[in-house]
Amino acid sequence: MSTRRLATITVVAFAVGVSLDLLIGYSPVPGYGAAIGLFGCLGLILLSKKLLAPVVDRPEDHDPQEPPPDLQPDRGQGPAGVQTEPGGRIRG
Repeated sequence: MSTRRLATITVVAFAVGVSLDLLIGYSPVPGYGAAIGLFGCLGLILLSKKLLAPVVDRPEDHDPQEPPPDLQPDRGQGPAGVQTEPGGRIRG
């Protein structure tokens, strides 16, 4: 979904919440619940982005140049130094 569409859906949902609050008269301040919900969610999203960004984001050069040993191409030795063929079969 595009940002514009999400913003439109959010504004419509907020307007429906305020309208229902005005019609029903649920709280002494019309739209209080909708405002608390909207700004509370936005606050949680922004706070979590600030707190988790240093943990989740990695620099571009984070990946090592050489793959881990278990992903390296076959070098002619199997487990415990057993000689293997290029396909990984043990030489007999």
